[in-house]
Amino acid sequence: MIPPEHSAGRADAAWPIIVDPSHGTGSWELVTPMALAAVAAGADGLLIEVHPHPEKALSDGKQSLRPDTFAQLVERLKMIAPACRKNFN
Repeated sequence: MIPPEHSAGRADAAWPIIVDPSHGTGSWELVTPMALAAVAAGADGLLIEVHPHPEKALSDGKQSLRPDTFAQLVERLKMIAPACRKNFN
């Protein structure tokens, strides 16, 4: 749980808010909805694990997106970023 005073929605945050939906959820199925929600809430960046063969990953495979799934997420983020007043570079 993030205390409200440290939430991504704070316009006066002293530091960029970076959300890690991979470790935060521990499940690849939840990474996309959590990433979209984080951007909608005002996050400044995302840390997302990507692996070509998550089942063979030495660590964090259960929370890693495959490259094609990550590419689809990027396209969705590009669509919602302007509505959330964020630049997507």
